[in-house]
Amino acid sequence: MPGSTTMICLLFYRVQIEIVRHLTMSVKEKLTNINIIVVLPGMNEEKCEEYLNGWKRALADYDNLKKELAGERVQMKNLAIEQMSLSILPVLDNFDQALRFKPVGLDDKSEKWLQGILHVRTQLENMLQEIGLEPFGKEGELFDPHLHDAIAQKESKEKESGTILEVQKRGWKHGERLIRPAIVIVSK
Repeated sequence: MPGSTTMICLLFYRVQIEIVRHLTMSVKEKLTNINIIVVLPGMNEEKCEEYLNGWKRALADYDNLKKELAGERVQMKNLAIEQMSLSILPVLDNFDQALRFKPVGLDDKSEKWLQGILHVRTQLENMLQEIGLEPFGKEGELFDPHLHDAIAQKESKEKESGTILEVQKRGWKHGERLIRPAIVIVSK
């Protein structure tokens, strides 16, 4: 009976549509909801089983696609954060460089103006930290070639060899990923 086969297929198709509507359910829960096979007179049980298995595979493929797309979204977000931070870091470096040459003996008005400028620097740094970036590279740390770029070496009697004497530019990481190495001067 060709009509009953069509009706069974439509029944299974409706079950599939209903399952796709409940995307919050796990694949296992979805599959247990469609394990009932109804065989009408004249319908081949093997054909029903074949349709059911096809829909189970389709649901599993759909669940895998959701996981893959979620992973790609995370990767795209991280890439956007890294690209944006590479644009902002030179501005923050300029603030740091300007602080090295802060004039001594400023009057109150100039000191307040300088504090306002430093507040902008702090806001930039806080914004980078809020999106997951971490600064690193401090004087006194041991040099790590995976995290630091040495631009010079200096003799130092107080520090052991390989100790960071000066940080020219701080390094930045996003999680475990290195965005930019710290630019340092190390002791010989």
